[in-house]
Amino acid sequence: MNDPTFVDCARALAHRALTEGGATDEARISYAFRRVLARPASRVEIARLVATLQKQRQRLSSGELNASAIIGLQSDAPNRVPANEWAAYTVVSRILLNLDETITRE
Repeated sequence: MNDPTFVDCARALAHRALTEGGATDEARISYAFRRVLARPASRVEIARLVATLQKQRQRLSSGELNASAIIGLQSDAPNRVPANEWAAYTVVSRILLNLDETITRE
């Protein structure tokens, strides 16, 4: 799932979650989850994704991950979304887009 189109979709989903999804991590993740899967996320799913988001923030802050490598060459989104925050949400968005439930129709 490193196809450029897939990565662009994750980056765009992350940007929308940050700008349209609400003021809290839980609200933003719920927003992204519903846009991808067309159903509300359970409390357990939200908690796991928030934990993953926090882990990615730590990895970005420590320099283990490079925000520019994740979101491309842009340092900020057009409306001034911080690069590390956008990158952390992009990682979570990639997880959502890669879920079996997302790519498999039953």
